[in-house]
Amino acid sequence: MRIRNLLLTASLVIAQQALATDIHGVNGYYNYTAAQMKADGVTFPMFVDGRRVEGWYNPEAQFEGDYVKFVMGLNSKDEQTLNVGKEHTSTRKSLPWRVSFKWLPAEPMRITKNYPVVAWKFSLPENSIDSAYTDMFCEHWFINPTTGKEEILTNRWGDANGGDGKVFWDPIKGISGNGRTSYWSKWPKLMIQDESSVLGTLQMDSCCAYANWGSNGLKLHDNGYVRDGFLNWTSNNYTATTMEFIRLPKTANEKAEFIALINYYCIPDTADENNGGRLLDRLTYLQIPCQHFNFWCLADTLNADGTKKSDDQKPAVYLKWVKTFASVEDAENAISESNNWGDGAESTAYTALTYQLYYIEQILKGYKWRNEDPDNPTDEPWIALNEAYNAAKAVYKAEGSTDEAYTAANEALATARVAFNKKVDIENELVYNYVSTGSGNIIVGGETTIGEVSGKVISLGSAEAKVPFSFAATGDSINGQKTYYLKTAEGVVVQANDGTLLLVTDGKTTGSKFTFSDRNGEGGYDMKCGDYYYYLSDGMLAKTKAIDESIYDDYDGLTAYLFTMTDALPDYQATASDEGLFKGWEFNDAPEADPSAVGENEKDTKMIDHWRKSRWRMNSQVSQAVVDNEDKTKATCLLLTSTAVYDEYDGSASHTNDFTIPAAMRYDS
Repeated sequence: MRIRNLLLTASLVIAQQALATDIHGVNGYYNYTAAQMKADGVTFPMFVDGRRVEGWYNPEAQFEGDYVKFVMGLNSKDEQTLNVGKEHTSTRKSLPWRVSFKWLPAEPMRITKNYPVVAWKFSLPENSIDSAYTDMFCEHWFINPTTGKEEILTNRWGDANGGDGKVFWDPIKGISGNGRTSYWSKWPKLMIQDESSVLGTLQMDSCCAYANWGSNGLKLHDNGYVRDGFLNWTSNNYTATTMEFIRLPKTANEKAEFIALINYYCIPDTADENNGGRLLDRLTYLQIPCQHFNFWCLADTLNADGTKKSDDQKPAVYLKWVKTFASVEDAENAISESNNWGDGAESTAYTALTYQLYYIEQILKGYKWRNEDPDNPTDEPWIALNEAYNAAKAVYKAEGSTDEAYTAANEALATARVAFNKKVDIENELVYNYVSTGSGNIIVGGETTIGEVSGKVISLGSAEAKVPFSFAATGDSINGQKTYYLKTAEGVVVQANDGTLLLVTDGKTTGSKFTFSDRNGEGGYDMKCGDYYYYLSDGMLAKTKAIDESIYDDYDGLTAYLFTMTDALPDYQATASDEGLFKGWEFNDAPEADPSAVGENEKDTKMIDHWRKSRWRMNSQVSQAVVDNEDKTKATCLLLTSTAVYDEYDGSASHTNDFTIPAAMRYDS
């Protein structure tokens, strides 16, 4: 019997272990380094700008060390007059170059009240003409919480005609009416000019904020960089900095890097019931699907000797990271020489251990109910993982720990995680089952199409409508856990792009892989497929990428995520005389050619539902047959026979079968 009185769990062991860490993608915190962008599948679709002259554009972003590099393309064959300095022109002409791209994460960023400030670190164009005017702007996109559509964050959104009185005017001061913000203009090699002798001595490229920003002037931060373009805004009794530009010292990096940040907490909430509040005070998060960046500069196409510029000599832009911060002040303080100008001082090994500790911590919390009394752990798998966690955390917190020690601790913890997953894995004898929650059973609903997947929706329903599933082992594992395909007589369960589960009945599609973990030690399994967990919500089958942390302190809340597996064989046995062999055990995949079959029996030997002939029993033949049950009903089965003549594996020789070696087949996945 599980203890469910929360007052008894106040002194949980795990509560004393919590790490105050920021984890990428959790609770609105993001740390998109170049490596993280690559791992998370961030893409950079290019726009027409910079692609106008054939042979002079580079359509792909390049991951280059700690940076994402964008080689600019020629935007026109017509020369333009070169601006030199702030108010001077020259008769010299050159060609305009441009690169225009979306920063597009695989899923929208979820900007929360905890981390409402988003910052980008990038360079303005390299290899542009010395002292040439360059320009950069950004279109800020968001998913409008009023319309649910992906839109540019403009001065006016919601009901454009003001019909419902809830139009949002000037959501973030400084963004122009069409949502396109010119961040700044830059004149390379012309150093900062300012009345302050301190600013005047800084070896930074001259740069001015766009006129519409109403810049408050240059200010020197205690950390040694210059701030510019920041906007102090007061609205509805709220004062904040909406946007800011940070120019790093010239000595910080030869790429002339800049940091721009935007404060989404400045968006007011003009809904009647929240007058005077912040939008992020009401919303759990604001979704940011992308940013559209554009860079422009002037440069020549030929070198001084008349040779064509190589890609390394063309103008280029570098993006280093995208991060979120709790406030503008936190962002400013995190940008210092000791912190590598916002890059962070931690080593890769330290960061990797941070992440591993966080995920193990979540496992320990989420599976604590395997212990009858969480204050006095008794579950051996949980205890073993907890001990490994504490050992790794000791290394993590110890002064003087080396990268080698962090790596070793991380590897040991990863091994312990695999061992734990094996302990809580689904039992081998669960082969064919009904899958149920506390108040519903998995059923198969109507037809639908989601993206490129068409099938019948998997949902929850009554016991009378429940459908048994064959748990077909895939032969693969994830972190030590066995994975399964869920099959019925009709087809196989496939996960659509949005996480919806569909039963695909085309007889050709490979199913999606599921894992199951016993979270309460009593056969209550979570059900996970890809990135999604499934749970019961208001009588419906819902999905989430992160299990609600409320279950960590609420056993009853955990039950919404738990599924039980009930043996379906008794139902088959009770109806076998009427229905014959249970259809879920038939082999319904279309027979395929078996590449290991050669020679005379090649046309008769097939692969069916991952079953094929044994490579080492050359006289084997796998095919498909329809047979009669005792009650004369039909069933589709595998047929395993021996061939009269069989070939060597390479087809070099044939043999007459003397049938002394029995036929054999194997299961492949």
